[in-house]
Amino acid sequence: MSIKSTAEKGVEAAFKTLGPLVQDATYKRIASESRDGPDLVYLYATTPIKAVVTSAGGREDKEAYGMTYHNHRKILVPRKDLTVMIRPRDLIIIGGTEYRIIDVRTDPTESMYIVYAKL
Repeated sequence: MSIKSTAEKGVEAAFKTLGPLVQDATYKRIASESRDGPDLVYLYATTPIKAVVTSAGGREDKEAYGMTYHNHRKILVPRKDLTVMIRPRDLIIIGGTEYRIIDVRTDPTESMYIVYAKL
């Protein structure tokens, strides 16, 4: 019998309630070329991750997180799978589709990132 941490239990509960585990998600870190110039971006880190993807958050979610975005997806990313910090404007690629990150939160157990992203 193994003893599971609160974080592991939180991740497992999220997988059970929110949807299937996405095996082929990739996180891409991008950065602005220049603050003064055009919004050019370049890739400087790629990390394979496991993520839970749900449909757009409902009214309750939007109120709880102050969300005003439309057509977004909510992606839960276990923090233990990442070696880099997730930031807004970076990308998550799931099944070959790129989603631009528009907001990043940490869940109450601090075991995963709650990532809001859109095409």
